Amino acid sequence: MIVIRDLSFSYGNDFAIELTHLEIASGQKVAFVGESGCGKTTLLSLIAGVLRPHKGEINVCEHKTHLLSEKELRLFRLQNIGFVFQNFALLDYLNVRENILLPFTLQSKKITQQTLDRLEYLLSAVGIRDKNKQKPQHLSQGEKQRVAIARALIHKPSIVIADEPTGNLDPKNSQKIMNLLWQEIDNTTFLMITHDHSVLDKFDRTVRFDAKGIVA
Repeated sequence: MIVIRDLSFSYGNDFAIELTHLEIASGQKVAFVGESGCGKTTLLSLIAGVLRPHKGEINVCEHKTHLLSEKELRLFRLQNIGFVFQNFALLDYLNVRENILLPFTLQSKKITQQTLDRLEYLLSAVGIRDKNKQKPQHLSQGEKQRVAIARALIHKPSIVIADEPTGNLDPKNSQKIMNLLWQEIDNTTFLMITHDHSVLDKFDRTVRFDAKGIVA
């Protein structure tokens, strides 16, 4: 479960987000919609612990993430969250396979045969098996996005956060990725930012933002 209370966050005087209360049940699928720049990415980054609130409480998976140290936050994210960043956040010095396996290598976890089998499955599922030895600088934007999606799913996290996961994909690959996501998140809490209102009926609920960045 995710519980947010009396949240406040701002970037100087240019942007602020305030949220009195938001609860998301375990396993719930939630879409976040609103104009660009209204705070959707900021809120999901706060939930994931990528950003820290200036005020308020954030409880995720029974952890008060706003109270965790940076080291504790990193470990919490690695163990519990799969995040598809809008800018992909791939490491240029690692190839596709190595980028996807980061949730394991950053925890110094042994890469088992089961993990390698899942890696091969995801490489095929997102359509980048033939690019698996390439580094990010040699990939298209759409290919980078698919690597980021595979990385978010590889460790079967309890929460998947996706910031416009199909924003750089053509219609065919977009549908393919959405089908994969729905297949993979059956028992997972799924938070997704989207501008595609045609997919909203697939979600349990929709959280809308107004132009001031306040959840409506």
